Amino acid sequence: MLNSISAPELWNLKPITLAADIWSFGVLAYALLSACLPFDGDTESETMRNVQTQELEFPDALFEDTSEDAKEFIRLCLNRDPS
Repeated sequence: MLNSISAPELWNLKPITLAADIWSFGVLAYALLSACLPFDGDTESETMRNVQTQELEFPDALFEDTSEDAKEFIRLCLNRDPS
């Protein structure tokens, strides 16, 4: 699970900023609302690839009762470009 929370800059060995914490918060918010992780893969390398490239999705079955504001908050937290 910890690898699923790691921000893209951690996987790319870039300097860590507050953005990495915000990314983790976005993953946790997603998990709290859906009981799933947004980029989790079957292996560590698949998870790394998902964190770096997979589009963020909000499946209807998991997010049908979630507000658009909550989804937008998560989208903003899970921004791959921390600048």
